[in-house]
Amino acid sequence: MRGVRRFPVGRCLTVVSLLLAAGCAAGPAPGPEPGPEPSASPESHREVEFESPDGELREARLFGEGEVAVVLSHMGRGGDGQDDWREFAERLADDGRLVLTYQGRISLSQTWRDVQGAVEYLRRQPGVTTVVAVGASIGAMATLEASVAPGPEIDGLVWLSGVLDNSGYTFTAPDVAELACPALLATGDRDHYGSTEDTRTLHEWWGAGSELLVVESESHGTDILADGGEPAAELTTALTDFVDRVANGSGPTC
Repeated sequence: MRGVRRFPVGRCLTVVSLLLAAGCAAGPAPGPEPGPEPSASPESHREVEFESPDGELREARLFGEGEVAVVLSHMGRGGDGQDDWREFAERLADDGRLVLTYQGRISLSQTWRDVQGAVEYLRRQPGVTTVVAVGASIGAMATLEASVAPGPEIDGLVWLSGVLDNSGYTFTAPDVAELACPALLATGDRDHYGSTEDTRTLHEWWGAGSELLVVESESHGTDILADGGEPAAELTTALTDFVDRVANGSGPTC
């Protein structure tokens, strides 16, 4: 039988010490990669879906509750989505509003149908008496088109950083001449998509029923809110105040 080879105790301790030292120098083994952050806390909303007038189903989130409902339509660039409105939706929900965000369709020229579907969905919710439609960029243009086209009534409209001729939408003075619902038309003063000039023009077309807000920002749409600072605070206050005024009024609808 082969004999067992024995090493001196001192030599064994030296080998063990070297191994321990190497392990300490290398640091702890890396743990698993963290998963993605949740886009919105499950407690803040309910996952729902609604159907647009043309039969398209849209995934959506419903925040809060109340008689006054607000639909928030997002921008149309790659990567834009309903997450962009999450913080503002939670803010409105804390104020006692029922808020709907949704994931719009890829065909931007048809997103106005999603706005109408969202408004109809909110109108069907128990106790809802007022619906305000808010949109940013392509969402603003879709919201205006949804107001111009035959469809469900909208009590107030917010246009944030829209443009008058883009992505299949073209608006002229006669298009808005008959609109009588209150409107907040907002943009940055150096919007690089051309919204600054177009929003001022839309305000001139709309007349007395609209309010114009131009904040100091070169950002576009909900990017103004994401940037934070004074422009974001000014825009947030204007948006919430507008919803409050529509809620407390009894003017004509779009």
